[in-house]
Amino acid sequence: MRARWLLLCVCLACQPVAPPPRYAVLHLKGAPYQRGFQHGQQLSSQIKSFYTRMLSTSLVPYLGRQQADVARVLPHYGKPPYGSPQEFARGVLLESAKELEKAIPLDLRAEMHGVADGSGLPYDDVLILNTFLDTTLAARAVTAFLQQTQAPRLVSVS
Repeated sequence: MRARWLLLCVCLACQPVAPPPRYAVLHLKGAPYQRGFQHGQQLSSQIKSFYTRMLSTSLVPYLGRQQADVARVLPHYGKPPYGSPQEFARGVLLESAKELEKAIPLDLRAEMHGVADGSGLPYDDVLILNTFLDTTLAARAVTAFLQQTQAPRLVSVS
């Protein structure tokens, strides 16, 4: 009996497993805020997981490592409220998001407010999630430039 059970377990373990869904189809209705709220409610755990995976564990530590280079040229980024690398990264992400928000149409902002309320995340976090790529590319360009200006240069060869 035990051998049959073991054989059954081994055979079941070899069965192909269906991959997780790559996307979800949501049917959203109403005004922008209402659509965003439904989106936030239906995908709350995925939105929070994406926030943690992308920002908390990847982007914030990466941007935090850039603080020293930036603070050498722009000293206010070395002082409160940017004291720690995490505060620096979060502050830069939020500053940039607030500037980019000015160019986002009102209906899309209303939808982001709905996503925030539906998912339980603060609006600023949803705004950062929607703008972090632009911020990261800009921050990387600035830090690359700063690193280049501070790097040794070959002036002449004799």
